[in-house]
Amino acid sequence: MPPHPPAVTDRAADRLRAAIMAGELKPGEQLVEADLVERLGVSRNTLREAFRQLCREGLAEHHRHCGVTVRAVTADDVREIFTIRRTLELQAVVAAPAILPPPRLAAMRDCVTAAQDAAAARAWRSVGTHSLRLHGELVRLIGSPLLDGFFASVLAQLRLSFAVNPDEAAFQAPWIARDAAIVERLAVGDAGGAAVALRLYLDESEQGLLARFPSP
Repeated sequence: MPPHPPAVTDRAADRLRAAIMAGELKPGEQLVEADLVERLGVSRNTLREAFRQLCREGLAEHHRHCGVTVRAVTADDVREIFTIRRTLELQAVVAAPAILPPPRLAAMRDCVTAAQDAAAARAWRSVGTHSLRLHGELVRLIGSPLLDGFFASVLAQLRLSFAVNPDEAAFQAPWIARDAAIVERLAVGDAGGAAVALRLYLDESEQGLLARFPSP
C-alpha cells in the first residue's frame, strides 16, 4: 500500500484549494509544512504530494530551498481563465433544461442569497467566494464530475487574480445583482437571455481584472 493513499492526498489538496478559493490563502503566501501537517491532520509525505498537485494546477509554486508558496497569477493567466469560463459556463447555460433540477436551482439561489447577506455585512471577501461558488454551480449543469473538479481549480486561480484589486468592495459589489439576474433567467427557462447576460458579465469582468495589471 502506498504511504499516502490518493484519497487522503486528494482531500488535503481539496482543503488547500478551498482555502485559496475562500481568499484565506493569498498570492505569495508561504505554505508552511509544520503548520499545515497539524492543521490538516496528514503526514508530511501526504502534504508534499498535495503541494505537487496544487503546483500542477497552477495554484502554487515550489522554490528551491524556499519551499512552496501560493502562486500569483498573471494577465495571461486571467485571459486563459476567461477563455475556459466562456467555454464551460456558456455551454452549461445554453444547454440548461427549461426546468432546472430543483437541487441545482436551490444551490444557485443559496449562493446568491449568501452573497447578498455578506454584502449587507460588508464581508466583501465572502461575497467573492459565494459568487465563485455560483459559477461552479452553473458548470455543474453540464453533469460532468470531471469538469467540476477541473473548474474548481480554475475558480481558485480566479480568486488569486482578485488580489490585484485593492478595493474589494468596489470590485465585488456590481456583480451581486447580475449573478442574481442570471439565476432568475434560468429559473424561468430563459437560457438564451441568461447566456447573453453571462457573456456580457464575463467580458466586463475580464476587462475589469486586466485593467488592474501593469501594462506590458
